[in-house]
Amino acid sequence: MAACAALFAPALGCGPSVRPNVLLIVLDTTRADRCGVGGGPRDITPELDDFARDAVTFRDAWAPAGWTAPTHASLFTGLRPEHHGLWFDDRGTLPLDRVTLAEVLRDDGYRTACFTANPVISEELGLVQGFERVDLLPQDRPDDAP
Repeated sequence: MAACAALFAPALGCGPSVRPNVLLIVLDTTRADRCGVGGGPRDITPELDDFARDAVTFRDAWAPAGWTAPTHASLFTGLRPEHHGLWFDDRGTLPLDRVTLAEVLRDDGYRTACFTANPVISEELGLVQGFERVDLLPQDRPDDAP
């Protein structure tokens, strides 16, 4: 999360005249080498590659857990799973007293929204704390997907 904090530090310290937009894109269970920006074939993710040319990207990032919920809780709070409390399936939800990046940005005057096709990113698990708007998008799947 230190790298993420560095990414958002300019946004949090901005003066009143210019506030940059902040967009966090998370591709769950996507290997870096299957995206052009991550070293994969350039023609496999052309839109993402175009966006990444003018964005901050990280080449050495590791997930703190083996599944979506605790990894996103760490991404959103800056805490390791053993410190934010959402560690295993039976742990319930991210505790409300854990402050998320969305809460920090919202409290600093940003409008916050979460658009996700992943049902794990949910109020039920506490992973949408601080978002003023949450839209669960349909999951587009190729016709030949299992």
